[in-house]
Amino acid sequence: MARECHLEGYVARQDLPGEAYALVPVAGGADRQGHARAHASLRRHRHVDRVATVDRHAKGLIAVTDRIWVGIGEGGRAALAAIRARGGVVVERHSEDHLIRLPPNIDPRQECLRLARRAGVEYAEPDHVLVGHGFKQRAKAAPVRVQLSLGGIGLAEAWRRQTIDRKTVVALLDCGVDAEHPDLRGAITDRFDATGRGNATRPSPWDSHGTECAGLLAGLGRAGGVRGVAAGVGFVPIRIGYTPTRLGDYVSRVSWFVAGVEWAWRHGVDVLSMSFGGGPRATPIVKALARARRLGRGGKGCVLVAAVGNDGIARVEFPASAAGVIGVAATDRSGKPAPFSNRGAAVDLAAPGVGITTLTVPDPTEDELALVFTDSGTSLATPIVAGVAALVLAANPDLRGDQVARILTSTATRRGPRSPRIGAGVVNAAADKFCVEVKERVGTG
Repeated sequence: MARECHLEGYVARQDLPGEAYALVPVAGGADRQGHARAHASLRRHRHVDRVATVDRHAKGLIAVTDRIWVGIGEGGRAALAAIRARGGVVVERHSEDHLIRLPPNIDPRQECLRLARRAGVEYAEPDHVLVGHGFKQRAKAAPVRVQLSLGGIGLAEAWRRQTIDRKTVVALLDCGVDAEHPDLRGAITDRFDATGRGNATRPSPWDSHGTECAGLLAGLGRAGGVRGVAAGVGFVPIRIGYTPTRLGDYVSRVSWFVAGVEWAWRHGVDVLSMSFGGGPRATPIVKALARARRLGRGGKGCVLVAAVGNDGIARVEFPASAAGVIGVAATDRSGKPAPFSNRGAAVDLAAPGVGITTLTVPDPTEDELALVFTDSGTSLATPIVAGVAALVLAANPDLRGDQVARILTSTATRRGPRSPRIGAGVVNAAADKFCVEVKERVGTG
C-alpha cells in the first residue's frame, strides 16, 4: 500500500477508499520473493510512508493501514503509555479497547505481535479495511407489486393483533438507506454514519442493499407496496460501509463496525440487524457486540441478528458466527433451505429469502426507475427476523435480549430436530402472542 496512486513504475489497481493509500499489484504474482522486492522498491519512493501486503479472505481483500486495536487489561497501562511515547495516538476508545494510529516508522503487524507479548495486553490487532466483503444482491428481477413471498410466517395474524410504535427501536447496520423512498419517508427516527461521509440516508443508487433490507423491516407500504414486518417501529439506519463507485467493491473497516454497534446500544436501540459479513473474526467487533448484548437497553441487552452468508457452504460468516448473535439462514417459499444459504452450528433461525419483494434505490443513469424489485439472499431473511424480534419486544418490552432469542427459537416453525440448514426452524411472526407464556417457561434467571 502506498500513499500515492501514480507511482513511477507501478500501476495502482485502485485507491483504497477513505484512506491515503493505493492497492498496487505485484508483477510476477504473489510469491514471497516478489513481494519482498516490491516492498523494498516502494519504501525507497519519496511519496511512500508505509508498505504492507494485502491479504485475501473469502470474498474480498484485507488491507492493513496505520491503525491498530489494543485491548488493555489489568496492568496494561504501561504498554499503552509506551505506544504513546513512540508516537502512537489514541483516536478512539470503547471501554478498554483502544484504536491507535501509528507513526510511519512502526509496522502495524509487527507492533501487534510485539504488544501481544506484553503483560496486561488482552489482544492487539490491525484495524483491517475490508474490500469486497458484504452480502451484495444476488440478482435483480422484474418489479412486482404484491408481497406474496412473506406468506406462511404468521405476519397477518401478528399485524391484526398489535400495532408497533416507535418506542421499540431497530437499527440497520449496512451501507445506508434512502430516506426519500416513498415507502420509507417518515419511517426513520434517527441515523448515524460511522464512515464519516455524513450521508447515512443518501446512498448512491448502486448502494441499494441497505434500502432493500430497510423495506422488509420498516417499509410503510405506500407507493412501492412493501410493508415491513415491523412497520411503525423506531427505525435507525447506521452506515458502516459503502461502495465508492458504480463498478467498485464494497468497503468497510473494523473501526466503522465497532463505532456503529457502540452508537446503537448507547442510543437506546433494542434490536441490531446486520445483513453483511465475510471478513475475518475481529476481537474489537466481538467485544462491541458483547457490550451491546450485556449493557444495551439499560442492562436488559440488545437483540443481535445477522445473516449467515450466501455461498452455500458449511461455514457461517462473521459476525453471525459470534456468540450471542442470532444467525439467520434463508428459505424458499415452501420453507425449504435456500441452496445458496450457508449452513453450520451457528445457524439459529431461518426466514424467507428467495424471490422477496422489497425496495430499491432508483437509478436514472441506468434507466432503473422502479421503486421495488424481487431479490434473494440471507441479507433479506435477516431484517425479517429482526422485525419479528421487534414485535416480541413491543408486546413485552421488559424481556431481556436472551429471552427474546429463546422465544424466537422456541416458537419457530420446524419440521424436525434442529438442523445446520435452518437452525430451530422458520421464524414465526406470531411469536409475540406467546411471549408472556414463553417468558414464564424459560424463566427470568
